[in-house]
Amino acid sequence: MDRREMMTAVAATAGTALLPQISAARDRSKEGIQFDYEAIVVGGGPAGLSAALVLGRCCRKVLVCDAGEHRNRTSPSVHSFFSRDGISPSELLKIGRDQLKPYDVAFHQCRIVSARQLDKGFQVRADSGKSFTASKLILATGVKDDLPHINGLAELWGAGVYHCPYCHGWEVRGKPWAYMADQKLAVEWGIELKGWTDSLTYCSGGSSSLTNAERERLRQHGIGIREQAIERVTGEGGKIRGIDFSDGGVLDVDAFFIRAPMIPRSSLAKQLGCKLVFVPGVFSDTAETDPYGATSVAGVYVVGDASVGAPQVATAVTDGAMAAIMLNKSLFQEAPAHSSK
Repeated sequence: MDRREMMTAVAATAGTALLPQISAARDRSKEGIQFDYEAIVVGGGPAGLSAALVLGRCCRKVLVCDAGEHRNRTSPSVHSFFSRDGISPSELLKIGRDQLKPYDVAFHQCRIVSARQLDKGFQVRADSGKSFTASKLILATGVKDDLPHINGLAELWGAGVYHCPYCHGWEVRGKPWAYMADQKLAVEWGIELKGWTDSLTYCSGGSSSLTNAERERLRQHGIGIREQAIERVTGEGGKIRGIDFSDGGVLDVDAFFIRAPMIPRSSLAKQLGCKLVFVPGVFSDTAETDPYGATSVAGVYVVGDASVGAPQVATAVTDGAMAAIMLNKSLFQEAPAHSSK
């Protein structure tokens, strides 16, 4: 199911098809299990705040738990996000939190260290020692980039060393670029990156197994090849300046794009028994979800970078909203009653 089909399916259940279920839910007894919240959102980045906004507007009682370790915190700006292109990550999150104030959404600054399934619902425990319960969980816990161990590279992450040309390519368009990726992606990604620059070099990091055919394709597209090990990435004034190789060679660049594996920032999905997927060089221990963020564990949704998908702010926001809509629908079908606050 593609995204258009997914949106159509949601829209089809948003009107009269859901009304009998809503009416039935409101007619049931109000007796039932009492949770601290109807939904807990773990992670206060774009995906988590988007989910909280939708749930808040559905008159749901929500808790957002956030440790403040957002993936793009070192980046100077967010791009390719409609109406907010160029905004700083911190300002974007501030706006998102401010817009939640009219709703029944609470915040707890903490790291959720464990989660377990109850007979019905879930309990999470924070590093502060506090525990919270909810009928449903949305995990928007993000990822960490498993960067190559190259001197100077981590210090320039988000300031010349990037993961996504759609997020950062425009600002360095037409300037000298290098990129590093698994051999399987060397040609495909290189051709894509050529859309932003005519000066592009593939760096294998010293362990290349390019075939002669792959080398020829790179040359045909005007992409240089450096197969020496990289000693260090150099910078000045917070900006990348070049790449130093083990043979003494130097490559001057204004951008270095890295396809690094992404690993979950949290083990909560694994703790809860969610089915996980592994894609060598891309994802590891990442929760498998349906198009709406639902995992193999009923009541647990995983959204944003923590799920398998495009790691961008715009898609993370969509993920959060879609999961929240489906979570709200499931609450109508399961809960004895729901009334607006």
